[in-house]
Amino acid sequence: MPNWRGAEAGADTRPGRVTGGIAYTLPSWFKASFLDFRADVEEARGQGKQVMVFLHLDECPYCARMLAENFDSGANREFVQKHFDVIAVNVQGSLSLNWTDGATYTEKTLARHLKTIATPTIVFLDQDGGNVLQLTGYRDPAAFRLALEFVQSKSYRKQSFAAYLSTRKKAVVYSLRDHARFHDTTLNRPDVAEEMKKFLFVRFDAESDTPIVGLDGSSTTPARWVKALNLSYRPGVVLFDEGREIYRIDARLYHY
Repeated sequence: MPNWRGAEAGADTRPGRVTGGIAYTLPSWFKASFLDFRADVEEARGQGKQVMVFLHLDECPYCARMLAENFDSGANREFVQKHFDVIAVNVQGSLSLNWTDGATYTEKTLARHLKTIATPTIVFLDQDGGNVLQLTGYRDPAAFRLALEFVQSKSYRKQSFAAYLSTRKKAVVYSLRDHARFHDTTLNRPDVAEEMKKFLFVRFDAESDTPIVGLDGSSTTPARWVKALNLSYRPGVVLFDEGREIYRIDARLYHY
């Protein structure tokens, strides 16, 4: 089984060198598209399906794991094949494509147009070609299934994904502790901890109704703020600079 955590300690980590890559192969059943996405949407609609765009990067370990768990095997594979046409786009690729807005892009410029900040990024299109959900980063099979069902059921017509998730909550099977998985495997690493010294961290319970003052000076609660930010994964990390959001992590993240 591949080492999803990437390179081991002591590996070559010279500045500018990316380590921990994992080679993978895209599933053979992904659609062999001519990259005319308006035509792809029309064809999918005729089959009662929707288009899913899988934006990936060569040797991306998150892509490799998500493909292995959701597309190569696992309970989600059959659901995806039944309800979606999956089209792969390499975020560093140079193939020319026609997007749903009628504009022509390369794979790389489409990734910028879609504001892709991490891989994998998965974009779900409705049967008219509109972007109805964009997932950034790795999702485990259970979390990904919720996204699949949200789109397949067309629940996006009446609510946001974050609101949909709140209606699908399961019974609490854990309790918060000071050093949960994310802290144990990521935040406590010496290299990560050193970088974190540059930030002021504030942690909230995403469902708390405790009054707080937001970055704009208005009164709110963590629960209302999370809803306004449209965060759909826990833990979620949002970075701000002088009150302006500059980056977010809304998916599972490992130390690399």
